[in-house]
Amino acid sequence: NYSSHYEEDALAVNYFEEDEYPATKNERRRNRQTLISEVPGDCKTILDIGCGGAWVASHFLKRNKQVISMDISSTNPVKALKLLPHPNHAALVADAFHLPFADDSLDCIIASEVIEHLVDPALFLRSVLKTLKRGGCLLLMTPYNEKLVYHLCIHCNQLTPQNAHLHSFDEKKIRSIVPAENIKLKTIVFCNKYFLKLRIYNLLSFLPLRLWRLADKMANAIAYKPVSFVIKIIKTD
Repeated sequence: NYSSHYEEDALAVNYFEEDEYPATKNERRRNRQTLISEVPGDCKTILDIGCGGAWVASHFLKRNKQVISMDISSTNPVKALKLLPHPNHAALVADAFHLPFADDSLDCIIASEVIEHLVDPALFLRSVLKTLKRGGCLLLMTPYNEKLVYHLCIHCNQLTPQNAHLHSFDEKKIRSIVPAENIKLKTIVFCNKYFLKLRIYNLLSFLPLRLWRLADKMANAIAYKPVSFVIKIIKTD
C-alpha cells in the first residue's frame, strides 16, 4: 500500500526545509540547473510529479509557465500552493500510475528523484508518456549508477533499501525500459564523485552552469565517476 506510505512520509519529512550543508547545497543547485536547462522554452504547462518542496514551481512561475505541483500525498501539494499562490499554479493529489489527464495533453512533465523509488519504473514511463503531446518531453532526474545499500529494519526485520531507493540507473538500464518507438532519448551524466568529495565544486560555485559543466566534463574525462543523471524523453509521435 504505497499510497498510505507516502502520505505518512510527507507528514514525517519536511521537504520544504532544505539542507544548507554547502556541499549538498551546491550539488542540489547544479542538479536542478541542469534539469531546468533541458526544459523547452516554448512549453506552456509543466506537470511536476513528486513535487516535494515545490522548487519546480518556484522557478517556473517566475517565467510565466503554468505549473501543476503533484504528489501522491495530500500534504506536499497543499503546502506548495500555500507557499506559492499564483494564478498559474495548481495543486494535484494523484498517482503517477493513474494520471488524471487525457492522452496527448501535456507539454512537459518533470519527475525529479522519483523513478528510483518506484516498484515498476517501466510501467511508470508508459503511464506518463501517453499523456504527453507530440513533441512534448519528460524529464527525469535520478542518481547515476548508484550502489544500492540495504539495512536490516529493526521494526520488520527485513532488508530495507537506504533512502528507499529500489533501482539504480545508467544509460543501458534506461534504454531497456523506455518504449522503443516514437521516442527520442537524451541522457546527461554529470557531477563528478571525486570533485564532490574533495569539495572542489564549492570552490567553483561562482561559475555559470555552462562553465561548471565544462569543468565537470573534464573531471569525468580524467576519472569517470558521475553521480547525477538527467534523462530527457521526447515524444515524437
